[in-house]
Amino acid sequence: IARDTSIMRAREAAIVSEHFGTVGKRGDFVLTVERVIPIESDYGTSYLHIMRDAAGNVAKWKASSGALESGTAYAVKGTVKAHGEYNGRKQTELTRCKAVEIEEAVAA
Repeated sequence: IARDTSIMRAREAAIVSEHFGTVGKRGDFVLTVERVIPIESDYGTSYLHIMRDAAGNVAKWKASSGALESGTAYAVKGTVKAHGEYNGRKQTELTRCKAVEIEEAVAA
């Protein structure tokens, strides 16, 4: 199992992530949810969504309204809150998002 984890991390490191959007501006993005991390606090549960666009750029969005489905693509309208970095990889932080699931055609 450790080997599989190291292979996955090596693949992730090979993907170059760039910032997208303009800080302070609202935009429309197509993002796929990779992971949802629940965060417990005195005020209830929030959900940190880690997402990617088709080019491999990483976005994160923290929401208290509910969790999106991992592995699902969404049309996201949101405001770019900041351009940051996590573990040496660029990521775009979104806020005030509205996400609508994209219906994907079934391949024959």
